[in-house]
Amino acid sequence: MIRRTDKEALASVREVMGDVAAHVQQGQQLYPVVRPLAESMAGGDSKIPAHLLQRLEPYEDDPRTFTQVRAYSADTAIYRLWERSKVAYAMDDRLLGELSESSADKVPTGVLRDLRHGNPFVLLPSPDFDDEETRYYRTHVGLPAGAFVYGKRDSGKYMCSTTDPRLDVLGIMFAGEIVDNGASCFSVIRCSVPLAGDVTSVDEAVTTTVKGFRWSSDIGESDPARLEAWLRRYVTQVFNTVLYVCTDQPDIEIYRPAANAKQKARKQRRPRAGDIDSLVKVGWRLGPELFAERQRHEQENRASAGDGSTRRSPRAHRRRPTWQTYHTGPGGSVPKLLWRKPHWVNAHRLDESGSEPADVVVRPVR
Repeated sequence: MIRRTDKEALASVREVMGDVAAHVQQGQQLYPVVRPLAESMAGGDSKIPAHLLQRLEPYEDDPRTFTQVRAYSADTAIYRLWERSKVAYAMDDRLLGELSESSADKVPTGVLRDLRHGNPFVLLPSPDFDDEETRYYRTHVGLPAGAFVYGKRDSGKYMCSTTDPRLDVLGIMFAGEIVDNGASCFSVIRCSVPLAGDVTSVDEAVTTTVKGFRWSSDIGESDPARLEAWLRRYVTQVFNTVLYVCTDQPDIEIYRPAANAKQKARKQRRPRAGDIDSLVKVGWRLGPELFAERQRHEQENRASAGDGSTRRSPRAHRRRPTWQTYHTGPGGSVPKLLWRKPHWVNAHRLDESGSEPADVVVRPVR
């Protein structure tokens, strides 16, 4: 497992934003209508204004060009939504692994309509090129560095902020690269996570997203099974990250590096679109603690299994983490979500002193 430091994580986010800004700028230079159309889309307009429809008419005779204009406009609009808050999440890889093992319990979709930060960017884990699938994705469909999370309303017809109360679909835009014969190119893939109904589960949300994904010939993947596996892997990572941030008292911490000469000079100049000077670290304390606890108990469990003991009581075993919902407010009308971390049953059997393992103390930073 390749783990980033906080400085490396922030540098990774800045690099992605530089690539996205260049991509957006390229679209605006190729097609001048992209900028005003993106502003209209990011503003949540239900219909394209008449003057923009007129400017789109010259492209309608060429379906491929018209598709590119709309794609560049959507990418630009999503980037504009992110610029309103410039929030980036960096989830601890180990906690992300624990979240992936959580039970399939239902969670209230309402918590996802109340994100702590509007339209965040989720930095994905560092790629492990020893993994065969990761190497394959890098040269085919693309290897995403992160994903923009934004909102949609009216059954996904119109774009909106995640802070919009009309939100009923969670949009995800993956940004990464495809490497072909040593040359890399920027890649973008968008998908939608429906939030219909009062409750859902991670597996249900991901499965619905995969089924509703629209195939495009521009995607560098000819094998539908490979593409489905790609979607499941990365949509699950993004959805688990966002869901955990929406829980009551998550382990989050703001990282802001000390200002150096370059940063001071940057503050004096006119701010640029992709400037970002802080990072929301998610699970960076809890993740390592849970990982160490798992290793300790698994090692002691293996030792106790081979000591020839004839104990009748059940051996120590690990219970999976779970999502748990409770309600507050008048008449219990406000759903709240908790993530119960994994714990060990009969853990005292591994310790002659009979003492229970120490709890992990997490202090949320708001």
